[in-house]
Amino acid sequence: MTGSGHAASGDLAAYTKLVLAPGMPEWAAQQDTVVLPPHRGHRLGLLVKIEMIDVLARQAPQVRHVITGNAGQNEHMIAINEQLGYKISSISRTWELGVS
Repeated sequence: MTGSGHAASGDLAAYTKLVLAPGMPEWAAQQDTVVLPPHRGHRLGLLVKIEMIDVLARQAPQVRHVITGNAGQNEHMIAINEQLGYKISSISRTWELGVS
């Protein structure tokens, strides 16, 4: 996991998590990229993803493929993923049923 702190407060402002699969050494999954609401609009989502790619290159150079996903309405993260070179490989749909 890599994160970025808010300089003035020291609070966590953004983070992302990368998961490696022991049985699939060339693959990794980037998950949970989050920028807390007060810190949005400063490109922190892009910056933490770039930092994670740099960490991955140094610590797991055998990884050749990184998968990630996000909600279709998350235009900001879609734009970041496209800027980093991610390509859509599949689209999935989930359903939710509220139970009272």
